Amino acid sequence: MNALTQAIYSALAADSALGTMLATYSGSPAILTADPVPYDVPRPYVVTTQPLHDEPLDGKNTVLGHTIYQDLRVVADATGSSQSIEAIAERVRALLHRQSLGVAGYTMIVADVSGPVAAPSDPRVMMLSLTARFVLV
Repeated sequence: MNALTQAIYSALAADSALGTMLATYSGSPAILTADPVPYDVPRPYVVTTQPLHDEPLDGKNTVLGHTIYQDLRVVADATGSSQSIEAIAERVRALLHRQSLGVAGYTMIVADVSGPVAAPSDPRVMMLSLTARFVLV
């Protein structure tokens, strides 16, 4: 797992309020950093993986930093109500939006999160997606 994904995982896993909203997997809140998610992971869970896009911030002769976009998905059973999944997604957003995460080897300049928005799902599963933008130098 890269340093940014580790920082995201650590910020989410440290929050007891989020932990009580999620299922438990391998003795911890169901926050995953691998996709595809193993079949035995109970819902609801949060998953974030490798960055979607890593754009260098170029100086005259050197890279000064990076703008990185990373998706987070919240997945829950379709129960006929979106109240629970929306609460989880809003908690994830609150933990990351305009927060300074400790990313090994970098200083975080900007962290903003858009969403949650509906993501493709099926009749048994609901999914919301958030996109986080991090500027690291």
